[in-house]
Amino acid sequence: MLFTDLLEEQKFCSQINDEQKRNRAVANLLGIKIALDFFKNSGLPATTDSAAHKIKILLQDLDIADIYIGDIRLDVRLSLSQDEYLIPKKHYENNITPDLYMLVFYDNSTGEAKLTGFISPDDVNKTIQDEYYYIISKKEITPFEQTDKLFDSLQTKARTNLPLNVKKKI
Repeated sequence: MLFTDLLEEQKFCSQINDEQKRNRAVANLLGIKIALDFFKNSGLPATTDSAAHKIKILLQDLDIADIYIGDIRLDVRLSLSQDEYLIPKKHYENNITPDLYMLVFYDNSTGEAKLTGFISPDDVNKTIQDEYYYIISKKEITPFEQTDKLFDSLQTKARTNLPLNVKKKI
């Protein structure tokens, strides 16, 4: 089912006329695939069943790449640079910030991806920015190795709805 959905989304991306929007949508889908593979390999139940990016107009017009672990919504931010990540200003303007941003470095030359870490929308430094994005440096990110603390501090009742075995894995 996921493969079919992803295939449909990829087909839709090819129909986006604006090259910048098309490239962004393709990058978001790649980030989602990387994140889903990561969580699958970690034994965590990640899904895109109720994700906003599945709505065609949102995939085209908003920079959104959301996945869910239980009721926790993550937005995957894919970067071709190890040193900085871009967080869309539109997420704040449209009140669609996730519970956490998942930051992934993708090495275009090797095709390899590395989970850099996570950042809470509340921790995004909004002083460094361009017209469309807040620019986050690697030093602001909670490293993957410290993820337990970040998930433990996540203030959402959704976390309490996760099965006990999932809480221990996060």
